Amino acid sequence: MPWASISIPEASPQEQSLYLLSLLEEKGYGDLVPHLKGLPEINDGVTRDDVRALTRIVALAVTSTNPEVKEAFEMMVNGGVGNQVVGYGSRWNSQLRILFWLALQNEFKRNDTLVQAIALSNGIWEAMGDEQVTQSVRADVNALFKFFRETNEFQIAKGFSQLEEYPLEVKIALAWTGNESMRNPPPGSRTNLTDYKDKAIPLKVYDTITVSIPTLIKMREQAEKMGWLNKDVNYVVMRIENYIYFPMGPVLNHRKDFNAIVNESGLRASNDIDWQYRQYTEGHRFQGDCATEMSVVDAWLKSLGIGTLNEWTYTIVLARGEKINHSFIIYFDPADRTWKAYQEQIGVLMLNNLRSMGSNEDQQFDFFVDRPPANLRGYLKEEVFHIRIIDGKQYSYDHWVGNMYYQLEDVPYRQIRVMLQKGIPTLTMKQWLFP
Repeated sequence: MPWASISIPEASPQEQSLYLLSLLEEKGYGDLVPHLKGLPEINDGVTRDDVRALTRIVALAVTSTNPEVKEAFEMMVNGGVGNQVVGYGSRWNSQLRILFWLALQNEFKRNDTLVQAIALSNGIWEAMGDEQVTQSVRADVNALFKFFRETNEFQIAKGFSQLEEYPLEVKIALAWTGNESMRNPPPGSRTNLTDYKDKAIPLKVYDTITVSIPTLIKMREQAEKMGWLNKDVNYVVMRIENYIYFPMGPVLNHRKDFNAIVNESGLRASNDIDWQYRQYTEGHRFQGDCATEMSVVDAWLKSLGIGTLNEWTYTIVLARGEKINHSFIIYFDPADRTWKAYQEQIGVLMLNNLRSMGSNEDQQFDFFVDRPPANLRGYLKEEVFHIRIIDGKQYSYDHWVGNMYYQLEDVPYRQIRVMLQKGIPTLTMKQWLFP
């Protein structure tokens, strides 16, 4: 794929930046201009390096032939400003700032929605992190971009589907490295995004709730050694799921005492993939429950360039007033462009159902898909989903939620099973994730 490039006149950096911004206006990207002008790097005086970065961003926009490029820029304009997610957040566009950092160090290909996806998924860290997190994110997004470029070449060499050819929504999901930190662990754990509505995320928390590039590299290397690689992503998912969770979790120590699972920083580590994988390579088993397994599989598949999303289902078995929930990943199958789940994971819902009230495929569940934070507007807005009263007792979900979920309510198990086995069309998923 050719590089996105344009020519600019010889002039001072300030004059060149004005020329580039006027070019955006001329080509129909006028809404992008004030957001670029508002970036600290532009506001503080334009350098030659800034002009080079700005040129790459403008070239990506004006040379594009893929409508997803403009769509991604529109998403940044509409939902990328830091204080749209928290009051103390950046007054500038956090997602565009991530893109600017990427442009300072990398050339972009024409129609390079991968780089836009990384900016869309990671702007929330720039918006909510303290100064140490900001510096770490700047390095991490560049490392992630390099990693996915290399992964794409790895896929080409193996004859696999290429991540650079995925739809925009799949790339956004792929670029999110924070697993389920928007939902689990619950508020008060210090590792949930909602714990930081009024204060900045410190570095030790950011490091805990994101998977690092060195861990992803090790996971990819191990997957190759284990013989898990295959052109058919369904086979890859099956091998990884069976290794970790089925049958009966051979390398997962299934436990619920989450507060006893802590990393070196004293933070809950049930979803700290760096810590979990390091423990595993030292001869220990992964520690946690289905949510831990989901986060480990999520990272392992992303290390291979396979797009994933987190999903959880919840129900109250009316006969007993008993809560049942289960979390697992859904993944993108490029062969038919749908999102699926491993059949054994779908079956766990029925196993729980059988234990509670016998086989009943009409048992209704609420079905949730975690949204990557591509739209910061109202992402942490607090509201509780519906409450059920059974025999005078009130049941409600234990999670505060906002724009971080898509939810289907009261869906029969049979419908969930068919939907996830057949696959959810990626255009449908796109509507769920980015309405």
